[in-house]
Amino acid sequence: MLKVKAGKSDFITFPRKLISELGLREGEKVRVNRKKGVVIIAREKEDFLALEGSLNNADVEKSIKELSKDWQAWKPLESL
Repeated sequence: MLKVKAGKSDFITFPRKLISELGLREGEKVRVNRKKGVVIIAREKEDFLALEGSLNNADVEKSIKELSKDWQAWKPLESL
């Protein structure tokens, strides 16, 4: 059990063991949501969204089709 304590800062403090078990790093940004009385803590996806933004104008479908075509044409080598 954890004890709830109000504060004036935008920090949430967890025991080190819980941080480790959740795979979080100290100082990492997390998003806190509430749904039907349940608190949900999720990692920020800023890095992913930045990548998504940089790929926004890329023709990903064309690359996927080319890769699929090459995959279909590939034949395994005959074993000796």
